[in-house]
Amino acid sequence: SVETGARLRYYLVYAGERDPDLLARLAAAAAEAGATHVALADSQSTMTPGAFGDLTRRVVDAVGDEVIVAAHAHNQMGLALANSISAVGNGARQVEGCLLGLGDAGGNLATEQFLAYASREKVAPDPLFPACATAARLAPATALAAEVAAIARFAAGENQPIVGERAFKVTTGVHQNNLINYESTGFDPARAGRAWEVALNRHSSRRAFKDALRAAAPDADAALEDALWAWLKLSNEPVDEDTLRKTADELRRAWVSLVDGGVLLVPTTVGYTLAALPRGVARMDAVKGRPEGKAHGVLGVPKVYAAIFGRAPPPALPPYLCMGFLSRRVLSPQKVPASCRSDAGVGVWLNGGPVWSYLATCAWDELGELLVGSSAPRAPAIPRARASLRTLSTRIYARSSTSWTSGTGATRSSRRTDAGARRRCSTSTAVRSAGKVAAWSTP
Repeated sequence: SVETGARLRYYLVYAGERDPDLLARLAAAAAEAGATHVALADSQSTMTPGAFGDLTRRVVDAVGDEVIVAAHAHNQMGLALANSISAVGNGARQVEGCLLGLGDAGGNLATEQFLAYASREKVAPDPLFPACATAARLAPATALAAEVAAIARFAAGENQPIVGERAFKVTTGVHQNNLINYESTGFDPARAGRAWEVALNRHSSRRAFKDALRAAAPDADAALEDALWAWLKLSNEPVDEDTLRKTADELRRAWVSLVDGGVLLVPTTVGYTLAALPRGVARMDAVKGRPEGKAHGVLGVPKVYAAIFGRAPPPALPPYLCMGFLSRRVLSPQKVPASCRSDAGVGVWLNGGPVWSYLATCAWDELGELLVGSSAPRAPAIPRARASLRTLSTRIYARSSTSWTSGTGATRSSRRTDAGARRRCSTSTAVRSAGKVAAWSTP
């Protein structure tokens, strides 16, 4: 075979389990017998990068420059790439791998991972490595890996380097801000035919959230931004741009429905509550079947609390817990609807979650009115986060025998104020309340 010019490869298998001196002598004997390549195979993935590098250097010194030493690493311990890099640094001129890391047991070195490393670092001056140290070789390998996965019915891990679904998706604030603030991220996924993707969840940064909101709802005001940010912090699942847009529209429609005298079923941090502006209180009582004369509560935010009681609320409220405050000392009784007054005083609830806070803020800032609330005892029967608007509306409306008509019954001057509030707080289609209860739920 040597006489015909064939290339002969001699494998030193189970290298991690054998005496390094013996392996070096075997490699030298193979080279003398005509082997053109000697491959070091860490067959059971027992070697560390330091040990693999040292063994590679011994074998390289034993066989001389005429024989190419190759690294064949396995990945049971997750060190195939590190061991291969160490081998190259100690004189190996070939690296053996397989797309996706396919192979027995823990698999082999993933070819695309080594190409990604080689395209980022000029691994060695040997003519073999400049050929793979270019972005042009990585993108086709990544595309081919996807085809191999489909043919072999191999499911790559979603966070598997280079090829995984989440390999270049960032959801946490520190990583998102790095992408925003720094030109270089160390490795450009475009080399692999991929791109960075910023996905929102409750761990995201405010900066990344604002960038996404600017694309999803460019006309969002400060109140809507604060509400959506607080809602994101309560979300267990990732939120994409489309979901953010729909949620913003739902909040706006909920506000428009309140202005039109509607009644809302509002999700809170502890369940659900019915909510209405003073003009919709009679409808809310009809929905619930509430005893006449029983006082309602005010669904408030800190500025509303301060306006009613003349002092700021407690500085630190327990998270995810609505807190009620009752007092006879009312700074501006004319601001409090008659339905919210009783001999015991006026009750204000705080810390109810992003939806209620948004609606209460709009009511106060746009109309100078309070958001009136009443408990929803049957709400737990409603799927908390998945029910559609129609389902929620049907379930509540079915409990009321009252026939409602459109129109707020407000004076001419207040109708003009209401129209302005709708324009300022909502750019989406108004949801009228004729004959229905409008409801809002988290997606």
